[in-house]
Amino acid sequence: MFKLVIVEDEDNIRHSLECYIPWETLGFRVVGTFSDGSDALAYLKENPCDAVLTDILMSRMSGLEMIRNLYALQPQIKVVILSGHSDFAYAQQAIEYKVAHYLVKPVDEDELIAVFKSLADQLAEQQEEQTAAESQTRELKQILQKSFFRDLLSGRVASENEFNVYLKLLGQENLQNTCPLYAYEIQTMGSLPGAESEESSIEDVFRQHLAPDGDTCRAFLLEGRGNHWQIVFVGLPGCDGADLRKYCNEKMQRLVAALNDSAAGEFTFHLTHSVARLADLLTETTDKKTAAEKQQVDSALCETVISDYKLLVVELDLGSKDTLLHLLDGILYRLKDAALEDAQFALKNLYSVIELDYRKRKINVWDITNGKFNFNHLYRAKDMHSLSASLKEDFCALCDGLKIRKPGSEHGVIGRLVQYLNEHLDEDVAHNEIAAKYRIHPGYLSRLFKQEMGETLSEYLLRIRIQRAASLLKEGQHKIGDIAGMVGYSASSYFSIMFKKYTGYSPREYMQRVSL
Repeated sequence: MFKLVIVEDEDNIRHSLECYIPWETLGFRVVGTFSDGSDALAYLKENPCDAVLTDILMSRMSGLEMIRNLYALQPQIKVVILSGHSDFAYAQQAIEYKVAHYLVKPVDEDELIAVFKSLADQLAEQQEEQTAAESQTRELKQILQKSFFRDLLSGRVASENEFNVYLKLLGQENLQNTCPLYAYEIQTMGSLPGAESEESSIEDVFRQHLAPDGDTCRAFLLEGRGNHWQIVFVGLPGCDGADLRKYCNEKMQRLVAALNDSAAGEFTFHLTHSVARLADLLTETTDKKTAAEKQQVDSALCETVISDYKLLVVELDLGSKDTLLHLLDGILYRLKDAALEDAQFALKNLYSVIELDYRKRKINVWDITNGKFNFNHLYRAKDMHSLSASLKEDFCALCDGLKIRKPGSEHGVIGRLVQYLNEHLDEDVAHNEIAAKYRIHPGYLSRLFKQEMGETLSEYLLRIRIQRAASLLKEGQHKIGDIAGMVGYSASSYFSIMFKKYTGYSPREYMQRVSL
């Protein structure tokens, strides 16, 4: 239910609005009624809501003055004015304040209901977009987290400055380079459960047992490789290294016991890294840093550059080299005023998240490009011009490598299934129906598909649908609603949400971004 506040100085009208309009049927719950704008504003300062229905002329504070102050607090709130005055000056001010609707008393009940039905649809779409944006931010941070610890453990984080920027990007500023670290690898010798829901239960066990436990440490789950995962424990400031080692071993023992209880297979673990200070993993000492390396790297700029990785992956998969170069020009334009070191750091992380994205799908970008897609090329650049040339050359090499790579699976059933999915994108493909079609148990099919393709069946289906939609959008011959149906979405609004979740942009925004 969306929260609604009613502001009306006439008691009988206020009572009628609150009691005789079917708010719950419309998706709203009245959380407060007020006879004056000042009282309503005081309430809204402490109690955010979704919509306000207000009169204009009231004794102490007018509705327009309340709206002006309210938007400073809650810019996304929807306001509907219900006034006995149709004066143009009031309407003009309402337009300036971006009021959603302006209704004149006496208002027809059906008209008021229609307005709030429309408002509920707008709020629902806004809520879904916000949820998708938050999900995208969480996903990006998870990818950065994997990239950071992978680079840290392999000696690819050079300076303390770079280390601190990573922590800021991950929202882990409470960690310090003096904190101890223990890293473990966990594996199972048996076969994992087949059903996607059972696979999720394993992740649930990880999340439950790796949740923050007091003020001892923070635990991070890195990307799994087949039946292997890596878990990193970093002690919080003031944590004793010996105590942390004992704590981590006990935590891992409990985790493995829980995994053995909840899933098929026998899980084991062993220690892979142990350092008394995170600084010991950095590859440069303080006295080797140049003046430029001591500058504060622009973490916000880095995050902005990385946020486009999904869009780049779509164009790489489509083999759209012209569009790819156009998008890279856009990224380079954002970096035009940045220091060379800032640009190199941001682009290094862009390479890392793209490499991780493909690794999940069992695509080794190093192999398919013969080592050409390599962020080390960026650090050989002496200026932004040579940096730009290296960036474009590397991405073109990756685009070419993906084109000549043999797609799909060598397993007969999965290969046929992949072909079937690609030929039936416009249909509602049910997991159980597919399993029945190929006479295979749904759980086994799910496990086999992920084992062969590196992603679940639903993840694969989403990816190829969005890729097909992106290709159709660029052709410019179909409406967005028609494209939604052509790739298996009955509701264009849901298609738009999923498209934005996958690419980072809505279909309309995508068309603007890739327009050459």
